Amino acid sequence: FNGFNVGIKKEFDSVSIWFGNNKLGNLDQNLFLINPDSNSYKVHKPRKVTKK
Repeated sequence: FNGFNVGIKKEFDSVSIWFGNNKLGNLDQNLFLINPDSNSYKVHKPRKVTKK
């Protein structure tokens, strides 16, 4: 993430993870995993790869 704005923000009872202006999700403080924020980005389906 060199050169990009990455943030960790302490909120009321959680910690949020940010990439620029986009909230990626909240940190699960027991498992140290990021629980994604469904409003922050679209999940794209993988593209089909065709051989030529």
